Amino acid sequence: MRLKFFSKLKFLTIFVMTLAFSNLVLAIDINTINDLWNVRNNLGETYNLQGDLNLEATNPSNILAYQNNTNYAEGDIISYNSFAYYCLISHNSGTAFIPGNWQQMWEVNKGWEPIGNEITPFYGRFNGNSNKIYNLFIDRKASPVANNVYPSDGEDYVGLFGVVSNGASSTSGAGTNYNVYIKDLGLLNPNVSGRRATGSLVGRVILPNTSPSRTHIAFIENCFAKADGTGGSAQVSGFGSTGGLVGANNSVRKLRVPIIRFSYADVQVSATHPFNIAQNPYDEIEDAYFNPYNIKYGGLVGCNENGTTQDSYALGDVSGGDRVGGLAGCSIGGAIFRSYSTGSVVRNIAPGNYQGGIGGVVGISSGYLPPALGGTNSYGSVEDAYWDTTTSGISTSAGGTGMPTGNFSNQSNFNNWDFTNVWQITGVYPTLKNSPITNFHFRTTETGNFSSSSIWAYSDDQVSWISAVSYPDLTNSISIKVRNNHTVNIYDNWYITNTTIESGGKIIISNGDTLFVENSSGDDLIIQGDLDINGNLVLGQSASLRGETGSQVSFLGNSLISYSSGVASLYDVIIDNPNGVSFSETLSINGVLSEENGFLSNSASTSIMGLSSSQVRYLDISQDTLPIENFGVSTSLTGAYPSYIKREWNIQGFINSAVESERQREVTFFWDSSDDNEYDWLTSGKMPILFQGLTKINPLSYNVASNPRWATYSITYDQNNKNSKATYNIGLEDDQTLPVTLSSFTADIYQDEFVRLVWITESESSLSGYNILRNTDNEVNNAIIIDFLEAQNSNETYTYSFIDDSQMSAGDYYYWLQTLEYDGSSQLFGPIIIQLTFPETSDAVEVPIKQGITSIYPNPFNPTTTIDFYVVNESKVDIEVYNIKGQRVNNFDLGTKAPGKHSLIWDASDSNNKTLTSGIYFTKINIGNNTYTSKMILKK
Repeated sequence: MRLKFFSKLKFLTIFVMTLAFSNLVLAIDINTINDLWNVRNNLGETYNLQGDLNLEATNPSNILAYQNNTNYAEGDIISYNSFAYYCLISHNSGTAFIPGNWQQMWEVNKGWEPIGNEITPFYGRFNGNSNKIYNLFIDRKASPVANNVYPSDGEDYVGLFGVVSNGASSTSGAGTNYNVYIKDLGLLNPNVSGRRATGSLVGRVILPNTSPSRTHIAFIENCFAKADGTGGSAQVSGFGSTGGLVGANNSVRKLRVPIIRFSYADVQVSATHPFNIAQNPYDEIEDAYFNPYNIKYGGLVGCNENGTTQDSYALGDVSGGDRVGGLAGCSIGGAIFRSYSTGSVVRNIAPGNYQGGIGGVVGISSGYLPPALGGTNSYGSVEDAYWDTTTSGISTSAGGTGMPTGNFSNQSNFNNWDFTNVWQITGVYPTLKNSPITNFHFRTTETGNFSSSSIWAYSDDQVSWISAVSYPDLTNSISIKVRNNHTVNIYDNWYITNTTIESGGKIIISNGDTLFVENSSGDDLIIQGDLDINGNLVLGQSASLRGETGSQVSFLGNSLISYSSGVASLYDVIIDNPNGVSFSETLSINGVLSEENGFLSNSASTSIMGLSSSQVRYLDISQDTLPIENFGVSTSLTGAYPSYIKREWNIQGFINSAVESERQREVTFFWDSSDDNEYDWLTSGKMPILFQGLTKINPLSYNVASNPRWATYSITYDQNNKNSKATYNIGLEDDQTLPVTLSSFTADIYQDEFVRLVWITESESSLSGYNILRNTDNEVNNAIIIDFLEAQNSNETYTYSFIDDSQMSAGDYYYWLQTLEYDGSSQLFGPIIIQLTFPETSDAVEVPIKQGITSIYPNPFNPTTTIDFYVVNESKVDIEVYNIKGQRVNNFDLGTKAPGKHSLIWDASDSNNKTLTSGIYFTKINIGNNTYTSKMILKK
């Protein structure tokens, strides 16, 4: 066996790629009978038949018995111990059979063993490359029995391929992400017999009902079976569901139909037990009445239940038990259209208390045809199909139109047939062109699910459109268009290319599902309308995605979406995904980038025309005609409070224009009331001034009574500086400081006898210091000042600590902080309360400490801090650390702790021992069934 790579472009109309991100199809060559035999070892692969194969050795009369002391060459086939063996290594057999030199194959008396069975079907792609397989012989029929007895021996699902499905088994939900194909293959001189579901090429195609439901289907395309014209014969015989090419073409799910198209059979079809009337207990008509087993015989396909046969024909004679048709034995819930038959039709079972039928095209046809399942309308299951009343000897049919032989040479007698691309008449009857069109342009006709054929029409020239029999995908489409006012929902996994979402159209990728866009010529997905990504959009290698003017791509759902290539430009982009979207290569957004939840990140370069990110980056940038190149924005609460509000912005980008007015943009900044400590802007009469370093920018408009507050300014970008970046802060118009804010004010017990006060400020300016007040009740007016601490007036976070070592009696104590500013103004914080008690047997002060966190010190900290906590009763303890987004970054299981004080030293690392960045973190201590939480600040 040799492996060979074929260009995807060459086989685009044949195969779905086996590697999701490759431009190549990895296919396995079939050169010998052994290669063909070994297909059963890898039933889901892609195969290419490289030349004609002669299977005459499958006929017992053509195979020689093994002999000792004989020279055998590679490729020889012999009979040994009732099995056929293929010689792998040229050798002299000597005095004993050497198993290592041989590949065991079929049982000699039964002939070829079909590829794939009911448990493990064939679910790959087989391309005959217009080659032929000669002299296939299979004899797996049942033995003769009385006509009212079901035969106990014989084998079902008989043909070159036994069972074909679209998954590795016929019961599990594990399917393929592509359609299954057998195509471009001819069988010459097939002689095949089996029990139920017997055909020369395939015994049974079955698309089962599984959970989860599969979405892809099976195609038998451009195949034929006939005699070679030099004395050979072509015949298929079975016991029900027997056809010249396919025994049964079935689907359990009515809207997911297997398709036979552009195929024909000139095969004599017959029943192995033509007069048998044994009843089938699994095929009940009504109480006590059952159909016989011996039904469904057709010149091309025996049973076409929930299947489609189109643009095909049958020339061979057909005789069977019941339900006998020149083309198909039955078509229940399926479709036959643009097809014909000419052979004689004979029914061997007389009508009885069961369904039956005989017809020139089909023996029996019933069921409502779902919209666009096939043909030219939605009613009936046989349309634009014909049979030869002269040669068949049949004047009626359950569907189709009968006409004499002479009428078959006139194209005008064939309604809706395509004599440009598919059919031709060169003699008495129409025949298929050598290369009928198998790929089409698809467009939507209405809103619906992608997998529903009823929403699609197809065309070979984009002029004449007809209802589609299947949905489009990578294997059968030249182009795909979602049209204006149509919304298409993507469920499961789909592969497409050359797809356009027209203006007013929309594709929605559902949560948990994936749309794969593969590479072909030109842009592979063009968005003129809307694309909503709740699931995943995956671009294959070199595949491209482009958004045109007026389009919108919405990144929704919860999964991080990352792209490494293929997205050159988009128009409006909406991100409503908490994990955001990541691009690693250059991206142009020719409209507005809207970040509603999550943000866009790019390791390369991004250009935008406008930004709407009031809830994520707290910033909007007006849209204009020139892009902001190398765009980037970050925001944090690290502003130099109280000189400015806490929120700070870093804005990156440039606008390549020599005209200053073209580089100006209106930028709106947003901040919460907590960012300015609920400063009363209205009473103060102050405007929010934007500071870029020492440069002051007055607002064009603002609203500081709302929450969030906002102000709009005119900002001028640099002309051509790729590294241009500026920091922006908002403060007061006369550089006055905003009020001091304490990030924490706590009290705890120090050395078992003193009260310790700890408070933290983010920054200070023009502050004299702090008065410390204490009282035995919650009346600040009666409180006494017990000490004064000078302020540090630091621009960074600072921690103060004060120990009250006064001798106090038992009781509750209240503490306040009073800030004193140089201009005489002040602020008051508190109170906080702590309780002191004294035991009766001692004058010492006992301060009962409540269970939970007693202190975190230092806080802010760098690089370590000590978390002190108290346990009242023996309990299991674990400590969790969360970041400001609520994500757990570390966890410490401390086991069971005895009553008393305990500590944990945290080094600001996460659970992977990586050092965390500066910011606010929360510690949660779980003591038994109780939980205690406190804030920590890591400041580097």
